[in-house]
Amino acid sequence: MKKSFLVFLILFFGVFPGLSYAQFLGQLNTAKTFEPGEFNLGAYLGVYEEAISTFGQFRLGISNHFDMGVKVGVLDFQSTGERDEVGIIVGGDLKYNLLNTEVNDPFDLSLGLSWEHADVKNPTRFAGGVNMIISKGFVMESGNLLSPYGRLNIRAERKTFKLSGKERTDTDLEVGATVGAVLQAREGWHFVGEFQMDEHYGFLLGLSYHIY
Repeated sequence: MKKSFLVFLILFFGVFPGLSYAQFLGQLNTAKTFEPGEFNLGAYLGVYEEAISTFGQFRLGISNHFDMGVKVGVLDFQSTGERDEVGIIVGGDLKYNLLNTEVNDPFDLSLGLSWEHADVKNPTRFAGGVNMIISKGFVMESGNLLSPYGRLNIRAERKTFKLSGKERTDTDLEVGATVGAVLQAREGWHFVGEFQMDEHYGFLLGLSYHIY
């Protein structure tokens, strides 16, 4: 137990801090995947250096070791110069579980695909890439389950913006990091807090209700 916990801490704190990029909608769940037919609904608030978001998430187990999520919300992007710009932000991801603590692996590990589109007047952003997620759950004295997690995200990001009356695009390869924790209560409520290290550093928090 002590050895597996040490391995988890080395990965969690050694791989993820120190990076400088991530996505607005974040991770908001652990490396574990839902069983087929399990799902949850969540509501979240994101506060970043130059933006604020409010959004919801629907997450569903689709087959053994696979789950998927869809997020939809509003993004208030506050770095446009003369005035703020408000628009819609949507995203989704597909996740595959590789390691599972329930079968005596030292931690949970998943790989996945993700995409995100922010339809804000200036700029408009689209990003698509891959995720690596690690997590491990710890049972508290209260009986609740606390699961710290981390995510490494590698993505291509395309920005479309207007400059001097002309529309221009900029495409970059970005690398991002996310660290957070999910507190799972007995009644099916999940509380989450998450810090993103990105082009826009930020903090997300929210809660979801899990239906088995």
